[in-house]
Amino acid sequence: DVQINRIVLGVLADAIFDHHNNYVGGTSSKEFLVAARAGVLVTNDALLFGLAGERWLQTTGLNTQGISVGGGLEVAMTKHWRASLEYNRTTYDALPGMPEQSVLARVIFALPR
Repeated sequence: DVQINRIVLGVLADAIFDHHNNYVGGTSSKEFLVAARAGVLVTNDALLFGLAGERWLQTTGLNTQGISVGGGLEVAMTKHWRASLEYNRTTYDALPGMPEQSVLARVIFALPR
């Protein structure tokens, strides 16, 4: 992230690997996201942001990509620890009528500079 006065601009990458078993066997999926993020510091410790990017999904029998948009709130708890709540909506090319929606809660450790 880069801060210019109260505006914050950045790029993020995310990877999710999931495997779970059920009564008929196991399933696996991989999701990758690359997105741009822009926000405004509403206080010195709270960032309200929006994001947009490309998401890829690989599961058994399905390989697709789509556009992901969302936003959230990130709060600095200490100098290196932050908490974030984020909403994402992704529309995949192979599933145009079935958007994926998610709410993510994160605890983030920022490396010292």
